[in-house]
Amino acid sequence: ITHTAGFGYWFWNADLVRWESVTGTPNVLAGVNQIFTAPLVADPGTRFEYGINTDWLGKVVEAASGVTLDVADAMVNLLTWARTGTVTPAYPSREQRDADIEAGAGRPAAAIRADVEATSDALTGVVKAMPEAAWSATVRNTQGVAIVATDIPWARAREMWVHAVDLDVGASFADLPLPMVYELLTDVTATLAAKQCGPPVRLVATGRHRVWSIGEGARAVSVLGPAAELLGWALGRTRSRALRTADGRPLPTLPGWL
Repeated sequence: ITHTAGFGYWFWNADLVRWESVTGTPNVLAGVNQIFTAPLVADPGTRFEYGINTDWLGKVVEAASGVTLDVADAMVNLLTWARTGTVTPAYPSREQRDADIEAGAGRPAAAIRADVEATSDALTGVVKAMPEAAWSATVRNTQGVAIVATDIPWARAREMWVHAVDLDVGASFADLPLPMVYELLTDVTATLAAKQCGPPVRLVATGRHRVWSIGEGARAVSVLGPAAELLGWALGRTRSRALRTADGRPLPTLPGWL
């Protein structure tokens, strides 16, 4: 975790580039176990260098928890698609994604944290290694929607904040930085509006003079309340008593976000 284990990444270490070329060993983007044959680039504990030590940590978590982790997580898969042009979906299938989530839900908190740290560090390395031209490539997200590669880091940030609340360990949307709440509300309301299958709604953040719309029309229902509570409701995660409609009607039912 402290990045002093002695491992490295190819994009910061020319010796690793030469070793991979000579041995035919792929780098971490391949997401295969062969990456763990990479040699040390320094004696453990002697210097700080980002590397595949976090991927090794994932292997430790696998052994301790009995749950298989994906070395190349969903976002890495999409960035690999953007970089190489080879179709590598975020998940093999929606069913596999749901099964992986269910299998990992019962893991100890320490194992989940280690997993997050390992996959986040791996993603950071892949992001740093992306060629400039690759950021304009188009891939398809989990919902099958075409997105530009520049949207992938935002998708990661979004899922981390939302799932932090989903873990139900004391975090709430009120803990999010207000700018992130606003960005998420903009994202979520745009997604819901594009579905064109729910009632027109105006979300009004009380005391903040910010408004988000889902659909259009004179009959739109105005829902008022704190921005964080509006976000939880729009996501389908919470239903706070702090929310109310302008005309006293019950809160409308929104379609599912994703």
